[in-house]
Amino acid sequence: MKQTSSYGISGELRKGKFTVKTELTERMRRGYLTKSMNTDRLIWNASASWQCLKGKGKLKLEVNDILNNADNFFSNETSNQQVSTWSDHMHHFAAFSFTYHHDPKQKK
Repeated sequence: MKQTSSYGISGELRKGKFTVKTELTERMRRGYLTKSMNTDRLIWNASASWQCLKGKGKLKLEVNDILNNADNFFSNETSNQQVSTWSDHMHHFAAFSFTYHHDPKQKK
């Protein structure tokens, strides 16, 4: 019997206008005939953000799959069929973004 499960922990620290987040997830696959398919993968993502412009703007640095362990393998089984999908994706990467909340309402 094939089994896929995951568990993890996440945390967030806020200090004034700064926020730091981190997330660790363990993904496990079991029950495959090929030993290379029975894996444990530790996935670590983190981000840091800073509120600016009187709370209307936010600068954010996000780093995904820091340990470069992720794979996009999905398997679904029913009584009639088994579907396994493997897809290519961007492995560990960093993204820098700026978000601005524009409120068109005039102050009274």
